[in-house]
Amino acid sequence: MLAPERNAEALEMERMILDTVRRITAEKVAPRAAEIDATGTYPKDIRDIFAENELFSVPFPEEY
Repeated sequence: MLAPERNAEALEMERMILDTVRRITAEKVAPRAAEIDATGTYPKDIRDIFAENELFSVPFPEEY
């Protein structure tokens, strides 16, 4: 089954999610990416930031 056409509200929600991810990534992830890769540590604080911004929830209607 194909996804339904996205309306203006859905497109705005998508834009807001992408803006949030870009901002968090630029401010919190990018400055520490080399350190995280080098040490192999799991950045729980960054996970918490993503969770606080509700980026782990899936924004799909219940019928899907």
